[in-house]
Amino acid sequence: MMLLFQKKDASIKKEEIKQFLNKVSLLMYNPPANFEEPSADEEPLSAADFPIRTYVIATHFYLEINNNELHYETLIRDTTALKEFISAKFKLSKIPGRIEEMKNFSYKKILLSKSAVSAKGQLIPQIRQIALNPEMFGKEVSAFAENVLKEHSAVKK
Repeated sequence: MMLLFQKKDASIKKEEIKQFLNKVSLLMYNPPANFEEPSADEEPLSAADFPIRTYVIATHFYLEINNNELHYETLIRDTTALKEFISAKFKLSKIPGRIEEMKNFSYKKILLSKSAVSAKGQLIPQIRQIALNPEMFGKEVSAFAENVLKEHSAVKK
């Protein structure tokens, strides 16, 4: 919101307002569990601050959108290929965390599981990061993440 108000000219584009309102709406439906107001000297999250699982989920979203989940199934078993894909797609010079721990990971399996309540709750922050960062993950992937969050919150209530 501050970025919109800091603009010198009055030509705030409808798209910028729409993006802001979408983010507000997303936060209203799925408030962060441990939200803290960032301090003035605190820097915003950079790409390296996202956990590896965020990138793996974004990769799954991207390939799902492009009707290529079979490729995801191949990548998730080959950590070297997954690392290369994530680096190329999301323009990362360094992959955060230990990607080996993500072997055979599927956000869908967790969300569809009837017994993985805490695991589902642990997915929400990463999916929210994807939804709130279209400049990093792409507009389509972020919109897809928003829809997953909305569907998940509808099931949860």
